[in-house]
Amino acid sequence: MLYLVPYAQQAISIYTDPSSSLKLEKFEDLAGRVVGVESATYTERKAREFSTAMEAKGLKPIELRTFTTVTATSAALRAGQLEAALNINETANSLEQKGIAKIWVRDIAGTDITFAFRDKQLAQAVADALTAIRADGTYDKLFDKFGMTKLKATTFAIRGDGPTN
Repeated sequence: MLYLVPYAQQAISIYTDPSSSLKLEKFEDLAGRVVGVESATYTERKAREFSTAMEAKGLKPIELRTFTTVTATSAALRAGQLEAALNINETANSLEQKGIAKIWVRDIAGTDITFAFRDKQLAQAVADALTAIRADGTYDKLFDKFGMTKLKATTFAIRGDGPTN
């Protein structure tokens, strides 16, 4: 284990082409639909978990189509090969700002994103610096600018017991 300092949330957004007539309010609205996602990502793993849970409830599975990049996913969405797509909030936010996507649902399956350190003093210095920029408003300005999902905490701290070797 390393010394971990959480600094943001990674969460998933559901989006469509801006011209789509599809309206989505929750993940289950994707049941039976063709949905694009980047392969081998947190988003793909969570989408498959949700699809399996939906099937267990009697809903149709999501027909997931995987792509190596967000660019390829977006191209397939614009070409009408997908009904919707999934990606992390900040990527979906960027696509929406560029007019490439319309986000319907945000903040699904959030999980902390962390910095990892072998050195405890360095980890503490980073936690203290994050706390300071949170207090002076810089954290919020940066996260708003890049469409990232903020942690709710106003102070940052080390998690974990550090390296064992």
